[in-house]
Amino acid sequence: MFISNVPEELSSSAGMPKAGCSCGFVFGFWAAMAAATTVPAVLGYSVIDPSHPL
Repeated sequence: MFISNVPEELSSSAGMPKAGCSCGFVFGFWAAMAAATTVPAVLGYSVIDPSHPL
C-alpha cells in the first residue's frame, strides 16, 4: 500500500513548500503517512495470523 501511494505523495510534497509549508511540516506529513500505513498493516497481520510472533 505504501509503494502505490509514493508517486501521489511525492507530487503533493513537491507543491507544499511552494504553498508556504515548512520543511518540518512536509517531513511530519511523510512521517504521519508512514505511520498511517504501517500501523494498520501490523494490526491486520496480527489479526490474520495471531500465532505468528511479531
